[in-house]
Amino acid sequence: MRQASPYEAYIYLALFYSIGRNEAVYELARKMWDAITWQWTQYGQIDREFDRYCDWMHHREANLFHYFFGLTKPDSLVERRRADRFPRMYTGENPRAEF
Repeated sequence: MRQASPYEAYIYLALFYSIGRNEAVYELARKMWDAITWQWTQYGQIDREFDRYCDWMHHREANLFHYFFGLTKPDSLVERRRADRFPRMYTGENPRAEF
């Protein structure tokens, strides 16, 4: 039985912020994402902010957090770098890509 992506319970917080612009919701979304990413990186399931051991349907769900964070603060350098880094895992531009 596969383990659910640890992000699934919180992915819509960033989207909710995008709709209402309540900074407390953004801060909660960021706090949850940072905590989950740190904890599951320690477990070895997440590497370079990417959930490694899911099927593609669940990768898509986990990545919704990234997509929604892109909507929250489009001028954020952190979000822009992240959005740029993920495709490089598949184009061969990332030397650490293991695919």
